[in-house]
Amino acid sequence: MSPRPAASRTDASARTFLDSAAALIDAAMTDSENVPPRLRAIKFPASLEWIRIEDVLRLAGQAPGASKKAFRQRWETRDEFITDAAVYALQFADRPSDEYRPLTDRLAGLEQTRLGDEVASLAGDLLRYAESSPRSYLMLHIGSVLHRHPTLQQAFAANWRTLRQPFVAGYVAVLDRLSLTLRPGWTPASFDRALHAMVDGFLLQGRIHPDAPQLGTDETVTGAADTWSHVSLFAETVVAFTLGALDTEGGGLDARAALSLRAAAASGQAS
Repeated sequence: MSPRPAASRTDASARTFLDSAAALIDAAMTDSENVPPRLRAIKFPASLEWIRIEDVLRLAGQAPGASKKAFRQRWETRDEFITDAAVYALQFADRPSDEYRPLTDRLAGLEQTRLGDEVASLAGDLLRYAESSPRSYLMLHIGSVLHRHPTLQQAFAANWRTLRQPFVAGYVAVLDRLSLTLRPGWTPASFDRALHAMVDGFLLQGRIHPDAPQLGTDETVTGAADTWSHVSLFAETVVAFTLGALDTEGGGLDARAALSLRAAAASGQAS
């Protein structure tokens, strides 16, 4: 009789386990409820499953009102506490309310003649600030399964406008002071939402594609971007986005019409 093959992480049994894990991942990430019954009992995002109440109590130490009894008087279950803790953290409730001021205050001083350079500088500092704060990665951590936790999702959505208001107010002030307008369809709030989406994307990209090796090591990529660092690429992206969202020519065209007009004009010049 031939000896039984040694267990391997690539054999049929291993594939069964890996297939099951992949099914769990898909069930957690999907926005549909059409998943097998055995996969519906997914608990709170596993990204926070590591938090132990014992560790919370130990970290709280001997602070007044931080006994185990006091904890149980407030949260009967661990899941209730984790939900509240996630909401609290996403709200940055433990941080100073004016933490963004070093960034938002700079909006008031942007100069029209150097607007491109100053927007790039501010954008770079914004990304560096976000990357320096571990909390910035929390939404990336749980965002893909947030739809499965309506209480948490609703709490975050309800506080989003308040959290972003300093930035939105800063954009409004800059537009008024420099006599600039956004293209039709854009508002300061939607501009901020798009900018925040870019920050999220670059936070993730920064973890996946650090500056070493440089972007330019990919032979399919050519041009000035080859020498841009991760932060520089974000800054230039924000500048390009700002240029597209601003109605700099004052024609009242939306971005699509403006792009089509410029492309047609360039085509005419080339011919």
